[in-house]
Amino acid sequence: MVIHRGSHAKGFSLLELMVALAIAGVIAGVAIPSFANMLKSGDLGSTTFKLSSSLRFAKSESIKGYNRIIICPRDGEQCGDNSAWVNGWLVFNDNDRNGLYDNDDTLHRRVAIEPHIKLSSNSDEIVFEAGKTEVASFEVCYEDASGNKSRIIKIKPVGANHVISAEDCS
Repeated sequence: MVIHRGSHAKGFSLLELMVALAIAGVIAGVAIPSFANMLKSGDLGSTTFKLSSSLRFAKSESIKGYNRIIICPRDGEQCGDNSAWVNGWLVFNDNDRNGLYDNDDTLHRRVAIEPHIKLSSNSDEIVFEAGKTEVASFEVCYEDASGNKSRIIKIKPVGANHVISAEDCS
């Protein structure tokens, strides 16, 4: 007498699949908001780094070539008023020394920032000339569901800048 054992089905039952999908859904529901905040925090750090780097570049260029380098808020392809910092900034060599970005000037950098990042300054433009720099400060900020995150960049009279982390945007 031959005994045949029943063959076992390979794979998952519908119930097991539904439980696995429910667990995956709960994990995704917890992880996705945290991931979005991490991306925004990365944008905050990236914008802060780009601005700090532009400030160091302008200082260096003004010293080594005795140039007048200006960083101004970007309004399209021109310098804007103080409210235009939210669009980004331009870094240019003011060859004709008129304080405006025009055809006679050399554009070094054109930087745009993410729409959820807010950039503000207490100055309409920053002028670097050999031996002197304007004192100014910037605030790079974003808001999310967990609150505000902010970084302050301060420019010292010698042209050096340093970054301070803060929790609240002003």
